[in-house]
Amino acid sequence: MVILGVTLLGPHGAVAIVAAVALATQAELYRILKKLGFRPLSRLGLGLGLLVTVSSYYAPECPVEIIAIVAASCGALTRGKGGRSVESLMSTLFGIIYVAFTLKHLILMMAFAPGTTGGILIALWAVVVGKFTDVGGFLFGSQFGRHKLAPRVSPGKTWEGAVGGVTTAVIVSALFAAAVGNWTPSVFSWEKACILAIPLGIVAVISDLMESIIKRQAGVKDSGNMIPGIGGMFDLTDSLILSAPVAYYLLKYLVF
Repeated sequence: MVILGVTLLGPHGAVAIVAAVALATQAELYRILKKLGFRPLSRLGLGLGLLVTVSSYYAPECPVEIIAIVAASCGALTRGKGGRSVESLMSTLFGIIYVAFTLKHLILMMAFAPGTTGGILIALWAVVVGKFTDVGGFLFGSQFGRHKLAPRVSPGKTWEGAVGGVTTAVIVSALFAAAVGNWTPSVFSWEKACILAIPLGIVAVISDLMESIIKRQAGVKDSGNMIPGIGGMFDLTDSLILSAPVAYYLLKYLVF
Protein backbone atom coordinates (compact mmCIF):
# COMPACT_ATOMS: atom_id res chain seq x y z
CA MET A 1 0.00 0.00 0.00
CA VAL A 2 2.82 2.40 0.87
CA ILE A 3 4.77 1.66 -2.31
CA LEU A 4 1.67 1.90 -4.52
CA GLY A 5 0.48 5.09 -2.83
CA VAL A 6 3.80 6.86 -3.24
CA THR A 7 4.43 5.50 -6.74
CA LEU A 8 1.04 6.47 -8.13
CA LEU A 9 0.47 9.72 -6.22
CA GLY A 10 4.00 10.87 -5.31
CA PRO A 11 4.16 13.38 -2.44
CA HIS A 12 0.35 13.46 -2.22
CA GLY A 13 0.35 9.72 -1.58
CA ALA A 14 3.02 10.09 1.10
CA VAL A 15 0.98 12.84 2.80
CA ALA A 16 -2.14 10.65 2.70
CA ILE A 17 -0.27 7.72 4.26
CA VAL A 18 1.18 9.80 7.11
CA ALA A 19 -2.21 11.42 7.72
CA ALA A 20 -3.97 8.04 7.87
CA VAL A 21 -1.37 6.58 10.22
CA ALA A 22 -1.50 9.65 12.49
CA LEU A 23 -5.31 9.57 12.55
CA ALA A 24 -5.40 5.89 13.53
CA THR A 25 -2.74 6.44 16.21
CA GLN A 26 -4.58 9.43 17.67
CA ALA A 27 -7.86 7.47 17.75
CA GLU A 28 -6.20 4.67 19.72
CA LEU A 29 -4.63 7.16 22.11
CA TYR A 30 -8.06 8.68 22.80
CA ARG A 31 -9.46 5.22 23.57
CA ILE A 32 -6.66 4.62 26.05
CA LEU A 33 -7.22 8.04 27.66
CA LYS A 34 -10.89 7.15 28.12
CA LYS A 35 -9.84 4.01 29.99
CA LEU A 36 -7.85 6.31 32.28
CA GLY A 37 -10.97 8.31 33.05
CA PHE A 38 -10.39 11.27 30.73
CA ARG A 39 -13.08 12.54 28.41
CA PRO A 40 -11.44 13.77 25.20
CA LEU A 41 -13.65 15.24 22.49
CA SER A 42 -12.58 12.48 20.12
CA ARG A 43 -14.33 13.52 16.92
CA LEU A 44 -13.30 17.14 17.25
CA GLY A 45 -9.75 16.18 18.21
CA LEU A 46 -9.39 13.76 15.30
CA GLY A 47 -10.69 16.34 12.84
CA LEU A 48 -8.29 18.98 14.14
CA GLY A 49 -5.43 16.48 14.20
CA LEU A 50 -6.06 15.59 10.56
CA LEU A 51 -6.05 19.29 9.71
CA VAL A 52 -2.73 19.79 11.53
CA THR A 53 -1.13 16.89 9.67
CA VAL A 54 -2.38 17.63 6.16
CA SER A 55 -1.83 21.39 6.38
CA SER A 56 1.88 20.84 6.98
CA TYR A 57 2.18 20.10 3.25
CA TYR A 58 -0.64 22.09 1.67
CA ALA A 59 -0.61 25.17 3.94
CA PRO A 60 2.68 25.16 5.89
CA GLU A 61 2.46 28.86 6.76
CA CYS A 62 -1.03 28.62 8.24
CA PRO A 63 -1.04 28.71 12.09
CA VAL A 64 -3.13 25.55 12.27
CA GLU A 65 -1.97 24.63 15.79
CA ILE A 66 -3.37 27.92 17.12
CA ILE A 67 -6.63 27.28 15.29
CA ALA A 68 -6.74 23.80 16.84
CA ILE A 69 -6.20 25.17 20.36
CA VAL A 70 -8.94 27.76 19.95
CA ALA A 71 -11.36 25.25 18.41
CA ALA A 72 -10.68 22.65 21.11
CA SER A 73 -11.19 25.30 23.80
CA CYS A 74 -14.53 26.27 22.31
CA GLY A 75 -15.50 22.62 22.10
CA ALA A 76 -14.59 22.00 25.72
CA LEU A 77 -16.61 25.03 26.84
CA THR A 78 -19.72 24.00 24.97
CA ARG A 79 -19.47 20.22 25.06
CA GLY A 80 -17.28 19.41 28.05
CA LYS A 81 -18.74 16.25 29.58
CA GLY A 82 -20.02 16.13 33.13
CA GLY A 83 -18.69 19.55 34.04
CA ARG A 84 -15.14 18.39 33.30
CA SER A 85 -14.32 20.90 30.62
CA VAL A 86 -10.67 21.25 31.65
CA GLU A 87 -10.05 17.50 31.43
CA SER A 88 -11.82 17.37 28.07
CA LEU A 89 -9.67 20.23 26.76
CA MET A 90 -6.36 18.89 28.06
CA SER A 91 -6.90 15.32 26.87
CA THR A 92 -8.14 16.50 23.46
CA LEU A 93 -5.12 18.77 22.98
CA PHE A 94 -2.77 16.04 24.19
CA GLY A 95 -3.86 13.80 21.33
CA ILE A 96 -3.43 16.60 18.80
CA ILE A 97 0.01 17.66 20.04
CA TYR A 98 1.45 14.27 20.97
CA VAL A 99 0.43 12.52 17.75
CA ALA A 100 -0.65 14.84 14.92
CA PHE A 101 1.83 17.63 15.61
CA THR A 102 4.81 15.32 16.07
CA LEU A 103 4.12 12.97 13.15
CA LYS A 104 3.52 15.89 10.77
CA HIS A 105 7.30 16.39 10.85
CA LEU A 106 7.59 13.35 8.59
CA ILE A 107 5.74 15.42 6.00
CA LEU A 108 7.79 18.53 6.72
CA MET A 109 10.96 16.56 5.93
CA MET A 110 9.79 16.19 2.36
CA ALA A 111 10.42 19.93 1.92
CA PHE A 112 14.17 19.31 2.10
CA ALA A 113 13.87 18.07 -1.49
CA PRO A 114 10.47 19.46 -2.54
CA GLY A 115 8.51 17.82 -5.33
CA THR A 116 10.99 14.98 -5.77
CA THR A 117 11.45 11.39 -4.71
CA GLY A 118 14.37 12.59 -2.58
CA GLY A 119 12.06 14.34 -0.12
CA ILE A 120 10.03 11.19 0.39
CA LEU A 121 13.19 9.12 0.85
CA ILE A 122 14.48 11.52 3.52
CA ALA A 123 11.23 11.14 5.44
CA LEU A 124 11.43 7.37 4.95
CA TRP A 125 14.95 7.45 6.37
CA ALA A 126 13.57 8.84 9.65
CA VAL A 127 11.01 6.03 9.74
CA VAL A 128 13.68 3.41 9.04
CA VAL A 129 15.91 4.68 11.87
CA GLY A 130 13.05 4.71 14.36
CA LYS A 131 11.70 1.29 13.48
CA PHE A 132 15.07 -0.46 13.21
CA THR A 133 15.81 0.81 16.71
CA ASP A 134 12.78 -1.28 17.72
CA VAL A 135 13.89 -4.27 15.67
CA GLY A 136 17.46 -4.21 16.97
CA GLY A 137 16.23 -3.67 20.52
CA PHE A 138 14.03 -6.76 20.31
CA LEU A 139 16.68 -8.98 18.71
CA PHE A 140 19.54 -7.98 21.00
CA GLY A 141 17.36 -7.78 24.08
CA SER A 142 15.89 -11.24 23.60
CA GLN A 143 19.34 -12.76 23.09
CA PHE A 144 21.59 -10.80 25.43
CA GLY A 145 19.28 -8.80 27.71
CA ARG A 146 20.23 -9.03 31.38
CA HIS A 147 19.90 -5.56 32.90
CA LYS A 148 16.43 -4.00 33.03
CA LEU A 149 16.15 -0.59 31.40
CA ALA A 150 12.94 0.60 33.07
CA PRO A 151 11.45 -2.29 35.09
CA ARG A 152 8.50 -0.30 36.42
CA VAL A 153 7.50 0.86 32.96
CA SER A 154 8.40 -1.98 30.60
CA PRO A 155 9.92 -5.07 32.31
CA GLY A 156 10.89 -6.65 29.00
CA LYS A 157 13.23 -3.87 27.87
CA THR A 158 16.91 -4.04 28.78
CA TRP A 159 20.01 -1.87 28.50
CA GLU A 160 21.56 -4.45 26.20
CA GLY A 161 18.51 -4.24 23.94
CA ALA A 162 18.61 -0.42 23.92
CA VAL A 163 22.30 -0.37 22.97
CA GLY A 164 21.72 -3.04 20.34
CA GLY A 165 18.77 -1.10 18.97
CA VAL A 166 20.72 2.12 18.59
CA THR A 167 23.64 0.24 17.04
CA THR A 168 21.31 -1.43 14.55
CA ALA A 169 19.76 1.94 13.70
CA VAL A 170 23.18 3.46 13.01
CA ILE A 171 24.20 0.64 10.66
CA VAL A 172 20.88 0.56 8.79
CA SER A 173 20.81 4.37 8.60
CA ALA A 174 24.20 4.47 6.87
CA LEU A 175 23.24 1.66 4.48
CA PHE A 176 19.91 3.29 3.62
CA ALA A 177 21.44 6.72 3.00
CA ALA A 178 24.13 5.18 0.80
CA ALA A 179 21.55 3.18 -1.16
CA VAL A 180 19.36 6.22 -1.94
CA GLY A 181 22.23 8.65 -2.46
CA ASN A 182 21.48 9.08 -6.16
CA TRP A 183 18.00 10.42 -5.40
CA THR A 184 18.67 12.59 -2.33
CA PRO A 185 20.58 15.90 -2.06
CA SER A 186 24.35 15.47 -1.86
CA VAL A 187 24.51 17.09 1.59
CA PHE A 188 22.57 14.10 2.94
CA SER A 189 25.56 11.76 3.00
CA TRP A 190 25.75 8.34 4.59
CA GLU A 191 28.33 9.66 7.08
CA LYS A 192 25.93 12.32 8.36
CA ALA A 193 23.06 9.83 8.41
CA CYS A 194 25.21 7.50 10.49
CA ILE A 195 25.97 10.20 13.09
CA LEU A 196 22.40 11.50 13.25
CA ALA A 197 21.08 8.01 13.87
CA ILE A 198 22.68 7.95 17.33
CA PRO A 199 20.52 10.68 18.94
CA LEU A 200 17.55 9.54 16.88
CA GLY A 201 17.87 5.98 18.15
CA ILE A 202 18.10 7.18 21.75
CA VAL A 203 14.98 9.34 21.35
CA ALA A 204 13.18 6.42 19.69
CA VAL A 205 13.83 4.30 22.79
CA ILE A 206 12.44 7.08 25.01
CA SER A 207 9.41 7.44 22.73
CA ASP A 208 8.77 3.70 22.96
CA LEU A 209 8.92 3.85 26.75
CA MET A 210 6.43 6.73 26.83
CA GLU A 211 3.84 4.59 25.06
CA SER A 212 4.55 1.81 27.55
CA ILE A 213 3.86 4.21 30.43
CA ILE A 214 0.52 5.25 28.94
CA LYS A 215 -0.56 1.66 28.26
CA ARG A 216 0.59 0.35 31.63
CA GLN A 217 -1.30 3.05 33.51
CA ALA A 218 -4.42 2.22 31.49
CA GLY A 219 -3.93 -1.50 32.06
CA VAL A 220 -3.79 -2.48 28.38
CA LYS A 221 -1.22 -4.68 26.66
CA ASP A 222 -1.75 -3.45 23.09
CA SER A 223 -3.25 -0.21 21.86
CA GLY A 224 -5.45 -2.12 19.42
CA ASN A 225 -5.62 -5.16 17.14
CA MET A 226 -5.25 -3.51 13.74
CA ILE A 227 -1.89 -5.12 12.92
CA PRO A 228 -1.51 -8.89 13.62
CA GLY A 229 1.58 -9.67 15.66
CA ILE A 230 2.13 -6.04 16.63
CA GLY A 231 -1.14 -4.72 18.02
CA GLY A 232 -2.51 -1.31 17.15
CA MET A 233 -1.23 1.57 15.09
CA PHE A 234 0.03 3.28 18.26
CA ASP A 235 2.19 0.19 18.88
CA LEU A 236 3.67 0.66 15.41
CA THR A 237 4.29 4.41 15.60
CA ASP A 238 5.41 4.59 19.24
CA SER A 239 9.11 5.07 18.43
CA LEU A 240 8.37 7.63 15.70
CA ILE A 241 6.27 10.04 17.74
CA LEU A 242 9.21 11.74 19.44
CA SER A 243 11.93 10.81 16.96
CA ALA A 244 10.17 12.38 13.94
CA PRO A 245 10.38 16.01 15.15
CA VAL A 246 13.93 15.44 16.44
CA ALA A 247 14.93 14.07 13.03
CA TYR A 248 13.41 17.09 11.30
CA TYR A 249 15.29 19.66 13.37
CA LEU A 250 18.57 17.74 13.26
CA LEU A 251 18.32 17.68 9.48
CA LYS A 252 17.23 21.29 9.26
CA TYR A 253 20.03 22.77 11.37
CA LEU A 254 22.88 20.28 10.93
CA VAL A 255 22.47 19.07 7.34
CA PHE A 256 20.29 21.32 5.19
